[in-house]
Amino acid sequence: MMNTNMTLSPLQQLKVAMGQQAHIHVNPPTNVTLEDITNAVSSVMNYIVTDAFDLTQEESFWLGYELSTLLSPVSALRPRMYLAAVKQELNDREYSEKLFARNWDTAGQDRITAGKQAPIGDWVEMLSEIVLTSYPDLRSFIQASVIGSIYGVLTELGLTEEVNTTRKSLYLPTAVRHLVGLD
Repeated sequence: MMNTNMTLSPLQQLKVAMGQQAHIHVNPPTNVTLEDITNAVSSVMNYIVTDAFDLTQEESFWLGYELSTLLSPVSALRPRMYLAAVKQELNDREYSEKLFARNWDTAGQDRITAGKQAPIGDWVEMLSEIVLTSYPDLRSFIQASVIGSIYGVLTELGLTEEVNTTRKSLYLPTAVRHLVGLD
C-alpha cells in the first residue's frame, strides 16, 4: 500500500485557497528512518539557535551533540506529524546545508548588545514544541525530560529568565516573537 500523504506548506495552502495557484508540485514520498527524523529535528533546532544567537562553530557542534543526546528517548518512535521545517530538512537537508555554509570565521565576534530579547522560558517553549508537536503521545516523564534538557542546554549557552542579563540574540524567530507578544 502506497502512502499518499501530501504535505503543503502554509504558503502553498494560502495560494491554493486564494486561487493563485492551480497546480501543486508534490515531492514523491521518501522512505526515511527513525534516525533520519530525529536528526532532522535536531538539525532544525540547532540551526534556529545557532543562527539566532550567532553561535561559534564550537558552540554549534556542542549544541548539535546535546540535542542528539536529549532526543534519544524519542529516536525509537515514529512521529505523528512533522513541522514544515522538519519536513523540509528531511526532503532537502536545507537546515543542515545552511549550517555547513555558515561563515564560521565571523561567527560570535560581534556580540549583540541591543535589540528585542526573550527570556529562556520562551525559547524553551518554542524549541520544545518542535519535538512535542511531532510526538504528542509522549509519556509525561519523557516530555519533562525533553523540556528540562532543552532548558539546561540553553542555560549553558547563557540564556536566563531576565531579559537584561540573558544572552542576546540577533533576532527573535517568529514563534518566539508570538510568545513574547511582539508580533
